[in-house]
Amino acid sequence: MWFLLNGYVKTVEILMSFHFLCSQEKIENVFLVIFTVECVMKIIAYGFVAHPGAYLRNGWNLLDFTIVVIG
Repeated sequence: MWFLLNGYVKTVEILMSFHFLCSQEKIENVFLVIFTVECVMKIIAYGFVAHPGAYLRNGWNLLDFTIVVIG
């Protein structure tokens, strides 16, 4: 788990070092695209809601989906 957080922090540092991505809105859009792609891949892999192992039947995935939709 620690390496995921470290990777996230390093990604933010790299993105903030680019001059063309210095605004917070642009960085937010980059992460929104990343998390949307992750969400879509999980939905394809697990299915959406139809069976017991589906994407929206897991509480964490439901939270992730809600945040991506709101974003």
